[in-house]
Amino acid sequence: MSQNPELKKYLRILNELLIKERKAITTLEMHRLANIQQEKTTILKKVAESEKCDDQDCLELAVKVQANNQRNRWLLQSGLRLVNTLQQGVYRRLALTYAPHGRSVQIDSGPRIVNQRS
Repeated sequence: MSQNPELKKYLRILNELLIKERKAITTLEMHRLANIQQEKTTILKKVAESEKCDDQDCLELAVKVQANNQRNRWLLQSGLRLVNTLQQGVYRRLALTYAPHGRSVQIDSGPRIVNQRS
């Protein structure tokens, strides 16, 4: 019998939230992350308030939660690095469309070599 069944229940809920979080990250459903984050915060407070348990099941569940949390952190960091890289590329392309004196440079057509006759 577990010494603290409530802690195990909270750890299971937290693990399920981490799985939902991973799915939201990998499917780019960022609007879901705010809700998941609030739920995680509530559960983490309950975990912190719970008495510790030393049985093997509880310890294994805690390790699983830590691994899932670490994986999600890596996913989020990778996503943020990607967004930053893409954003820098957009800024570089925008910068190339302006001449040093601040006027917009026409980059799509260039100079015409042949004039069109009507």
